[in-house]
Amino acid sequence: MEKTKLLEDKFSYQTTFLSKITSALLGISTLIAWSAILNSFDFFLFKYPKEIFHDVTFLFPIPLRFATFIWGLAMGKIYKKYSIKINIGLSLLIQSLLIVILVITAQFIENVYGLIICMVLCFIIGTFNCISQNCSIAFISQFDKSNQGIFWIFTSLSGLSMNFARVVILAICGKDEDGITKRTLTCFIIACLIIYATIFSLFKFLKSEQNNQYSHSRSTSTTETVVKSTLESQSEEITIEFTENEQIQSKPSFKSCLKSVRYIALFLFTNYVISFMLFPGVSIYQKRYSFIDSLAWSSLIMQILFNLGDFFGKIVSSFHFYSSVLLYTLTILRGIFFYTFLMSAREPDNQFFRNDYFAMVDIFIFGLTHGFVASGLMQIGAKKSSNLEEKNIISFILAFFFTLGLSAGTFLALILEEH
Repeated sequence: MEKTKLLEDKFSYQTTFLSKITSALLGISTLIAWSAILNSFDFFLFKYPKEIFHDVTFLFPIPLRFATFIWGLAMGKIYKKYSIKINIGLSLLIQSLLIVILVITAQFIENVYGLIICMVLCFIIGTFNCISQNCSIAFISQFDKSNQGIFWIFTSLSGLSMNFARVVILAICGKDEDGITKRTLTCFIIACLIIYATIFSLFKFLKSEQNNQYSHSRSTSTTETVVKSTLESQSEEITIEFTENEQIQSKPSFKSCLKSVRYIALFLFTNYVISFMLFPGVSIYQKRYSFIDSLAWSSLIMQILFNLGDFFGKIVSSFHFYSSVLLYTLTILRGIFFYTFLMSAREPDNQFFRNDYFAMVDIFIFGLTHGFVASGLMQIGAKKSSNLEEKNIISFILAFFFTLGLSAGTFLALILEEH
């Protein structure tokens, strides 16, 4: 086990200030485009009211998640064919341009054609989000545990960063409809600035001496080492030999990797289906609030509570005190949120469920359990192998299943749309 750890350390990016910054910014940027759109649903509802069109809080996520699912099938080939600069850097850059075009389209084309164009733009945004997100996950799997923990914690800060930016913008610009475009465009520009900071940090890291040394150490080794690692789902020992100036000869099997994380992948999928069937449509936009009469403020407060819960859930998961059985059980128990959110949204006469404070606590716990389960399952999955190629395969498998869960949850959410 000591030899395994030494080898894992040798073939992992070690923690430096630059690696921490890069991990954090990559984490934030994985969902920054979606977070910007999510925080601006009041703008899109104003431009495309659900009394005339379908509810955009249900419509917009569909092409975005569908693209994520479709391109997720090809991520293995895309990751190998193109460089990190293209897969992550260029994909993020394109997203930054598209989200601004999305706002401009909604501002000037307030009819069914504008809505269709916005849906197409959401699909394209989803395409490049899928590429940057999955490649970021695969890239970060090559880092040590400290950097991986930073990455997953900061994925939840993607939403929070947009939430708090929107708080400031609302406080300055006000909640009136006249300033809604200015607020939304400002929010999207902030998202773009975060993306540009991520690209700069990533490129700087790729040019760093640390990355050059890591790339060299992966291709060759100076001493012959035999490593034994036991996969949790298999009882057999895998011996990997590294000889001087020799590449790893054995190719890990996709089937064996899938078998080793099959239950993790299944419950990761289930967790995301539950979350995105209910969020944001049912959990936020279907409820009638009494504590504040502004949709912009009420929806923002609820989003902040969800993202705070998600953030703290991911922090808790970094302590590694749990087993996979606990995460599986918690995933199943999260099904209770279908009852609580639907009662809160559809039963306004019920004194208990219609209470705004109940809804606020409910969505915080919803976010907390989502973040804890999602991050916990991803981290347990990453431990299933110390072999670099197997880690990459496992990362893509888990990334595919959580994007599949996102897509399935988004589609199934249409069942819960109010007509």
